[in-house]
Amino acid sequence: MFLDECGGDRVSRASPLIRPPMTILIVTDQFPPKHFGGMAQHAWHLSRHLAGSHRVIVAVPKSLGKPADAHGLDVRPVLDVASPRRDANALLKLARAERCDVIHSCTAGLTPIPLSAEFPVVQRVVGNDFLRPWCGGNLPLRGVFYRIPMAAVRNAFARHERARRKVNVIAQLARCRTIAANSQWTAAALGREGIPADRIRTIVGGMDCSVFCPAEDRSALRASLGVQPHEFMIVTAGNFVPKKGFDTVLRAIALLGKHKAVIRYFAIGDGPQEANLRSLADTLELSRSVTFTGRMNQSRLTQYYQACDAYVQPSRDHAMSQQMTDVETMGRTFFEAGGCGAAVIGSSVGGIPDVIRPHDNGLLIGNPEDPAELANAIALLLENPEVRAQLGAAGIRRAHEEFSWEIVAARYDRELSQAISIQR
Repeated sequence: MFLDECGGDRVSRASPLIRPPMTILIVTDQFPPKHFGGMAQHAWHLSRHLAGSHRVIVAVPKSLGKPADAHGLDVRPVLDVASPRRDANALLKLARAERCDVIHSCTAGLTPIPLSAEFPVVQRVVGNDFLRPWCGGNLPLRGVFYRIPMAAVRNAFARHERARRKVNVIAQLARCRTIAANSQWTAAALGREGIPADRIRTIVGGMDCSVFCPAEDRSALRASLGVQPHEFMIVTAGNFVPKKGFDTVLRAIALLGKHKAVIRYFAIGDGPQEANLRSLADTLELSRSVTFTGRMNQSRLTQYYQACDAYVQPSRDHAMSQQMTDVETMGRTFFEAGGCGAAVIGSSVGGIPDVIRPHDNGLLIGNPEDPAELANAIALLLENPEVRAQLGAAGIRRAHEEFSWEIVAARYDRELSQAISIQR
């Protein structure tokens, strides 16, 4: 299962070695098989691609343990995560003993200052890991405070702890040799935190093009999913939270009038908004058009990407409080669905414009709160099969040319090598 879910039996051929081999320590707080999100996939795929040309050691939290089958990767469960001091000692000991040349940290807050003072560090950031960091140290007595019955006290402590953690994380980032942002939005957010622009690189991706690819027999696949040839299939995948815009999709479909009868909308996922979304679908009289599938594994999700006519996700810049927002800092599902040949529709927020070029590999709407604007974009695709085909073909091309793990790993390879040269 670990092999199938991670695409482990489909690892792509390594890029040709054009520089001396490095000993690379990759530090991550998320790693398969326990985690399957974007950050875990980054650590997994990048480690395996770099291991084709270099010696790679992967440091993970003690709580994850060592995978039963790491496919040849040298995985070391050494991190405490909650204590930067203990992690600094453990990582320094490991990096010195293995004579590491360079460190790649997959999450902000995992490279304590003593580590970056001795070794060149290439740090990946995804936005929320330094704006609302979960790594970088916890305050003392947190267990006591979080057991206090009064929610106001717990929330105040949480805000104070997060603010303290953010100070530590920004200080760590300032010591890194190179910071790889997952989008231009994230790069701009780093600049606002005082990180010099000459240390920031934007690296968007990656994806496994051997997994996220067009179906061999799309008609048969659609039939197996219960979709008729004349039906227009729309998919959105993600957590049922305000940021994802599932509610805007439902309202847009309700506005499509005569087209509504041929639309099949598959809302894939689960989460705190599920009851509200089901209620909204009933209120809008969309029970025949909408299917809530629940959460599914990667191989099943890929089938829906391959079968659909449009992948639609009008993500919004969701205000969580007066101090912070929740936003798509990259939009991985857009290039995964695009790699399967689906036309994609997103919104002009966060890092989504790094993935979707309007009228090239997809469509962007300006206001994710406006169902009418989204309905017009859906109608454009529904009424123009040739436009869908052009956008889908561009999505496949960009997947191979910009977002594949081969491309992403080659960029990290160069940055890691350059960080060593600068340190020396």
